[in-house]
Amino acid sequence: MTFKGKEISKELMEKAEKCRTADELMALAKENDIELTVDEAQAFLDESADIQLDSEQINAAAGGRTGSSGTGCPSRKHSY
Repeated sequence: MTFKGKEISKELMEKAEKCRTADELMALAKENDIELTVDEAQAFLDESADIQLDSEQINAAAGGRTGSSGTGCPSRKHSY
């Protein structure tokens, strides 16, 4: 992948995807001699957030269940 004519390695992309703020991403870019504006950094973070799922979302999407009853709903105790 290239950005502004500079080749971006897979390892650098993985580090970039771990950044939580535009400042963190801009610092990483600067360490790697890449000029990055605040708007570009925020756009990258916004795009990454749209495609990254946390493990709970992945489990739900894959048909996994949560909750102690195994149905995804809180357990209910019935008194009959």
